[in-house]
Amino acid sequence: MTEVMTSVAAPVSEQKSAEARPPQYNFKFSEFLRREYRFGLNPDRPTCKAYLQGHCPDGSKCPNKHNVSSSYNNLVCKHWLRGLCKKGETCEFLHEYNLRRMPECSYYARTQTCSNGDDCLYLHLDPDAKRPSCPHYDRGFCPLGPHCALKHNKKEKLCPFYLCGFCPEGKGCKYGAHPRYPTDLKKPEVRVEKSAEELEAEKLEREREMMKREEEERERDDRNGHQGGRGFRGNWDRKKRGGRRDEEESLDFHSSTFGDFTETAQTWMRKCNCAKFWEEPCTKWYPRRLLDLAELQTSFQDPQRARVLLVETEEFLSQPEACSVFYRARVKHGNDRYVTLSHCWGKPKPGSPPPLRMTFENEERFKTDGIMLQDLPKTFQDAVIFAAGLEKVGFIWIDSLCIRQPTKDNGVNQEEQLKDWFEQSRHMEVVYQKAFLNISATAANDGQDGLFFNRRPKRLWGNKVYVHYPENHSVGSYHDASRPDTYTRCSLIDTSTWDDLVEYAPVNRRAWVFQERLLAPRVLHFGHNQLAWECHEFSCSESHSPNELAIKPSRTDGFVQEGRLKHLTASTGRSFREARLNGFRDPDQHIKDIHIYELWKKTVENYSQKQLTENKDKLIALSGIAKLFHNELFSTDFEQEYVAGLWSRHIESQLLWHVNEVYHGNGIYDNPGTRYPESGPSWTWAAIDTPHGVTYSDVTDYMSSQHSPANFTDVLLFRVKDYSITLADPKNPFGILASGRIFLAPRYLHPIELQRQAAGQGVPYTWRLKTGSHSKRQHKYANIYLDAPNSDTDIFGESAQLYCMPGAYV
Repeated sequence: MTEVMTSVAAPVSEQKSAEARPPQYNFKFSEFLRREYRFGLNPDRPTCKAYLQGHCPDGSKCPNKHNVSSSYNNLVCKHWLRGLCKKGETCEFLHEYNLRRMPECSYYARTQTCSNGDDCLYLHLDPDAKRPSCPHYDRGFCPLGPHCALKHNKKEKLCPFYLCGFCPEGKGCKYGAHPRYPTDLKKPEVRVEKSAEELEAEKLEREREMMKREEEERERDDRNGHQGGRGFRGNWDRKKRGGRRDEEESLDFHSSTFGDFTETAQTWMRKCNCAKFWEEPCTKWYPRRLLDLAELQTSFQDPQRARVLLVETEEFLSQPEACSVFYRARVKHGNDRYVTLSHCWGKPKPGSPPPLRMTFENEERFKTDGIMLQDLPKTFQDAVIFAAGLEKVGFIWIDSLCIRQPTKDNGVNQEEQLKDWFEQSRHMEVVYQKAFLNISATAANDGQDGLFFNRRPKRLWGNKVYVHYPENHSVGSYHDASRPDTYTRCSLIDTSTWDDLVEYAPVNRRAWVFQERLLAPRVLHFGHNQLAWECHEFSCSESHSPNELAIKPSRTDGFVQEGRLKHLTASTGRSFREARLNGFRDPDQHIKDIHIYELWKKTVENYSQKQLTENKDKLIALSGIAKLFHNELFSTDFEQEYVAGLWSRHIESQLLWHVNEVYHGNGIYDNPGTRYPESGPSWTWAAIDTPHGVTYSDVTDYMSSQHSPANFTDVLLFRVKDYSITLADPKNPFGILASGRIFLAPRYLHPIELQRQAAGQGVPYTWRLKTGSHSKRQHKYANIYLDAPNSDTDIFGESAQLYCMPGAYV
């Protein structure tokens, strides 16, 4: 009988449940780590006896401890010091902080210097400590004494009976050690002390050998440019830059990466003490909103998939719930600091979407879902990733993503949209003053250029030359036997390096960035070919030291150390004033805070050359610096007031500012200034936009004898009786103005007529007094500065209501 098997289909409900049931795996991650890497095992477990005898058949799967008895474990593991050792307890080196067993710093051993200084994780051993021991001294006596070339180590207590020839105690002697001495000792050598001239000659010889090796490397790189050269990091890219080309027809550039700059930036940050306030045990100040870098720091291997989250700092500082716990965890791990970004917004390219900004529409989405890194502009991406790689940094502040930006056609009135912008602008100076670091996209023209540019490493190498001194054989020079005379090695310094790299860079032409750069304690500039550092203590770059960058040519003394407008203090103003007077006596030294006025003069003259997208921002883009002057520098003068870019004390002399003209050659001058009434009233320099800036008048009271004739005690010919300022934001006296008036009391006032001159006359404009007669012999004057003749067209012609008001006798 044959048995027939038939298949019966399972019910549909059972099929669906079987398909929905997830697959079952036997893999457990914790067991895998314990088995493969021996993580999580009990440190007090017994020692494996088979491993002590030489070999354990279970290997890494053995549940007992495998103690390494190698002689290597007398040193601390250098990988463990950096948190990179993957061997765990199977490592043959020590995993503990033991100052007596730290590995030696190889760089210090070769060069006797270390850029990390006292912060270096490794030992800096004195070269004399490495000298071998003297066998004669170890045996009991060295005839050369301190002149011996070898080291004399103090011996432990020796047995006096053993030294005499015999000790009855033997190996168990309690009187001292029984050392064994060799009998075939080499004759001791006298230690030779070299003179300073010999040591300097050896140093120069080493430098010559180093230069020779560098020259050989350059020649090898030129022959094998396609294979990479010194400092090669891969990803070579053949490009040609516009403008002036180098000697080579085709240049090989390679892209710099994030890790290449981090070490250099961290070294400068450790040397700088301008942000030490972050280490003080007190409550830290934060802007209202910040971008959180936590997710990016945990997924650093694939940053493009990470997000940055917009956070309200008041929430995680004040609430005792999860946000506060999160912040305490940040403080515990040291990632509680924030950095800022200075950048050019730029104009969107045709066909590309406008740059990402935080508005009413997307604010909540930025807080809940975050911002994908790939959605950010290139400059923002580079800045966020670089900031996430810095030590102790957990946040970044970017203006367009942390301040609500006004937009059109969103159903919200303009006043409500500008409310947050006005509110945040009141504290703009604190945002940058309290920042741990300001990252500056110095060479980027817009948000798509990024921080990192293709550059040529050879341009970072220093240029050395040997200068010929026929009759000078002093210390510091060497004599080449193949040459009859003496040569001194010198460094070539381009004094325009800082100007080309930083001062004239695209981002530093912007007015908002001018304030950010001055207020931030320290700035890291990402230039077109190298990094640059700027803080209150020093300025440097990858190719130049602080002393080299401070050198500027002088008309009288050759080269001088130039002070820069970075540290806003009275001493900086004093140095600027002394340089401007050039040795002449200061006629206004009796005026209180005269050096602070000089500092403000320098600030305005630099700021007036910067560019703005919105002309109405002329005063508010300087409000942080003005607030600093008022609250700190002028703090002892309680009656001092800020008046639309001027100061209330000695305001008469400050009204005599003028626009800088442009000389085109052949005696032709031009004034390209443009007046913008929304920037300020006509009597303030802030109402004028001119590419060459303005000259801020000297602050004076005209009371000095050098200013006035002998029969005058007061040579000022007008007075400011009163002024009236209406603010767009009543809570910010340093911000945008709605209107402004000033009331003068002149001694002399007369109508004048202004005329344009034909080309070739030498001067563009002349003026004459209106006397009622039109005589051709009436005198015309050419000493006149116009603010914006191309905008103020109503000042020309006989019908113009223009008056001459003398200011003072000078």
